[in-house]
Amino acid sequence: MLPRTFHRAGLRAAFLALFGGLTVSAAAQDLTRLQSILDGLPAGGWAQVSTTTFSSVFPTGAEAVPSYVGYANPATIVQAWSSFAWDSGRGAILLFGGGHANYAGNEMYVWDATGGAWSRGSLPSRLDFTSAYAFVVDNAAPTSAHTYDNNVYLPVNGKFLTFGGAAYPLGTSFVTNNAGTPVIAGPWVWDPNLANPNQVGGTTGSGWNPSTVGGEMWTNRAGQSTGSTIPQLFLNGTTAVRVEGGKDTVYLTVDQNASSRPLLYRFTVGDLSLGQTDQWTQVGFTSTAVMQQGAGTLDNQHNFYIRTASSASGADLILWRLNAFNGTNPIGETMINLQYGDGSQFVMPQNSAFGIDFDQDSGRLVMWDGQALGSVYYVEPVVDTNGVPSSVWTVIRAESTTASQPTVASLRGVLGKWKYVDELDAFLALEEYSSGDAKVWIYKPFDAVVPVPEPSTVLMWLIGVVGVVSRARRERR
Repeated sequence: MLPRTFHRAGLRAAFLALFGGLTVSAAAQDLTRLQSILDGLPAGGWAQVSTTTFSSVFPTGAEAVPSYVGYANPATIVQAWSSFAWDSGRGAILLFGGGHANYAGNEMYVWDATGGAWSRGSLPSRLDFTSAYAFVVDNAAPTSAHTYDNNVYLPVNGKFLTFGGAAYPLGTSFVTNNAGTPVIAGPWVWDPNLANPNQVGGTTGSGWNPSTVGGEMWTNRAGQSTGSTIPQLFLNGTTAVRVEGGKDTVYLTVDQNASSRPLLYRFTVGDLSLGQTDQWTQVGFTSTAVMQQGAGTLDNQHNFYIRTASSASGADLILWRLNAFNGTNPIGETMINLQYGDGSQFVMPQNSAFGIDFDQDSGRLVMWDGQALGSVYYVEPVVDTNGVPSSVWTVIRAESTTASQPTVASLRGVLGKWKYVDELDAFLALEEYSSGDAKVWIYKPFDAVVPVPEPSTVLMWLIGVVGVVSRARRERR
């Protein structure tokens, strides 16, 4: 029998290469090590899969952000409202972040699944402090930014894309320098094939050490888009990507005015190798103030875009029925309340710490609360025969089945640090930075989750079990 990773990754890649326009990477993924670890895990269990520390690959010496800048600690990349993208072509985590009043460096970090080691994908760019904007000196790379849930991997183009969020140092959009005047920039695309720990991400001479060679790894997509409305600020954004019509298609929520009423957009990325343009389309709007910070995902079985909300707003999740979009008129949201099996209410915190992603194998939403020794929550979407969702879905809380699990709480939310890996039918999580490390964990989901009864319902649960057993015995007789 062929190994699972061949069936899921190899056949999927072959299908996309034939029908989806997939750009096949020279460095193909090798998930053998992760699959072996998963094989030894019980369902509902965790395993740490990083083999080196995050801090071991920080820039040092003349290449690093100088201490006089004030925000020179790369550790805050993980803590500062950040996200990663899963590079399904190479089997790697791509991490970019920092920003605002947390870290000034714009270097990329890479975690490789094959050996479990962290590496640095680039060196940080030098900044021009003659303006309050602290422009990157060559305009050839983005400034660092809080990325919320705004980092994605583009499987067709084989590139990383970031919309940014709150950029260093003012918390604005990505900008470049036009004779001292800020010009809106981005989204930015980074080429993993050009990764080099000893080169700056932009041009030669643009590093803190001016003698550093430039890898010219970044591409600014500003001015390369069409659409009736093009958003310019991506605070508290959420994203999910899939291939539609052979093109990388990103769905994202944008709340430019911090109104807690995000708009839903579809961003269709052209073939970068052919110089094609991108297309912006507003798909949805939100009528009720639900929440600013959060995370989002695509339910491809029901064609929903779903993001976390806040129980205080009257919903734990909100979704948009993408099938209802006619290509012209944006659609409104559907509000979803979550409750446990005994009818008690689930409470989604304001500016939720929860990460969320869709399990393609089981058809469920899986959320991680990001707390020390925390919990994972399973939600199965409930829809009628017409695909219309119910307003109440059941959530099941599952504690870890292994003693080993993340022990450092996410101070500012999981956001985009929780991703489903389709090739493995498992989840990767990035634990908050502590003691020199930002550990990478893998989580093996349950195939079926049985809710643990609350104490008030144990008696009724036992009566139900006895009834089922008695009925089964009568049927056998």
